[in-house]
Amino acid sequence: MNDSARSYDELIIELNEIKRELSAFNIYKKSHKQLDKVSKKYEILCKHARDIILFIGRDGSILEANDAAIKAYGYKGPELLGMNIYDLRESSSSPLVEEQMEEADDRGILFETVHRRKDGTSFPVEVSSQGISFDGERVLFSIIRDITERKQAEKALKESEKNLATSQRIARLGSYEWDIKNNRIRWSEEIYNICRMDPENCKNGFESFYNIIHPDDREIVKKSVNDAIYSDRPFNIDFRIILPDGEERIIHGQGEVTYDDHGKAARMSGTLQDITERKRVEKELQEAKIQAELYVDLMGHDINNMNQIAMGYLELALDSIELDEDGRKLLLKPFEILKNSSKLIGNVRKAQRSKAGEFQNCPIDISAILSEIKEQYSNVPGRDVTISYSPVEGCLVMANELLFDVFSSLVGNAIKHSNGPLVINIELSKVTENCKDYCKVIVEDNGPGIPDSLKNKLFERLSLIKTRASGKGFGLCLTKMLVDDFNGTFRVEDRVPGDHTKGCRLVVLIPEA
Repeated sequence: MNDSARSYDELIIELNEIKRELSAFNIYKKSHKQLDKVSKKYEILCKHARDIILFIGRDGSILEANDAAIKAYGYKGPELLGMNIYDLRESSSSPLVEEQMEEADDRGILFETVHRRKDGTSFPVEVSSQGISFDGERVLFSIIRDITERKQAEKALKESEKNLATSQRIARLGSYEWDIKNNRIRWSEEIYNICRMDPENCKNGFESFYNIIHPDDREIVKKSVNDAIYSDRPFNIDFRIILPDGEERIIHGQGEVTYDDHGKAARMSGTLQDITERKRVEKELQEAKIQAELYVDLMGHDINNMNQIAMGYLELALDSIELDEDGRKLLLKPFEILKNSSKLIGNVRKAQRSKAGEFQNCPIDISAILSEIKEQYSNVPGRDVTISYSPVEGCLVMANELLFDVFSSLVGNAIKHSNGPLVINIELSKVTENCKDYCKVIVEDNGPGIPDSLKNKLFERLSLIKTRASGKGFGLCLTKMLVDDFNGTFRVEDRVPGDHTKGCRLVVLIPEA
């Protein structure tokens, strides 16, 4: 029994040993499968990676290369494995290879260089290389990325930045970005040029710039900045700065604030432009304008006075001297010329005052003005003029006292440029055009009309300039200018469509008040 029992115990021990061996074998088998699986993953990773992967010996020989390397360099697999890393580098960078390999083996390295293809062409690369132990041997594991597109983008960006810097230099305009939370400002190069500041002295954020602002302008600039930050208003202001040598310059600043997710001001971006020269030119132009207006006023006043004196003497001569018909015509002609000269001076003054904003618009009854025009021109000495007009109540427009001159000029021109009996029809109506209400005035006459060739050029810019220069027809130009100022329109038509010889039709539309 004891022998049999021992044999059974031994059998159990042997069986357990076998189990242990089987368990160890299964663990080994499982580990081997896992290792094989991991190896397969890395094989797939290397095979399908877009970056070049090389295993390089310490002597520079290429031990392994993935498919991306074969494709990038243009060599077949066996060719590439028989080459040295020196064969792939541009000759100019060869002296650096040994030093870079040592650093890679020691602590790893990341650098940029240039590699060559089989066809002799080159391309920029970024190399990440690290020394590893493999089968008891030190090798370099290198991942190499073609950075051609990145270099092209960097080049384009540099070119763009260069062009922007050139544009800013020409425009004397610089850009800035202010990190409000951390009080850090990033300025373009042109701002340093405009302010003649050293970047080393501009590390105090907004205060660095605030210190060069003219003392009298600091508070208004500070207020404008605060308004932009706390009231979400655009920063848009002109102010003065004082340069290191004491020179004053005028700056136009613009900026907008962006806010974080909590509604707090995060940063402010904008531009600063040196407008000193522009302001100087504007000031000179303004002074020249004032001086020219003064000369016009003085000249107009003196000429008008001389005209009045000459007209007074002519009136005395016409009243006190007995003249035959030809003699009266000889005196009446200069009298009429002097009268027109005074009228021209009056029109110039009115145009000048109108552009200066001296006349304030208010609701005006256009019908009352037309009734006054009819009464004034119905009894022109020496002319047979018939004017028809039926008043229309409630036609109010936003205009000023010069509205009278608009219609006086239209009726006066019809009389002036016609001979013999003349019939003038004035019509007033309310119309709606393009969803807007207008008071429409039509002045028709049966005079000689306006030829199509002249009609087309009547309000061309060049024609108006010539008119202003010569003084001829200034009344009509003044009419057009005033109608424009009243936000209206003025057009010239034939009374009988297609036949200008049957008379003229002048149409004025002014928005109803």
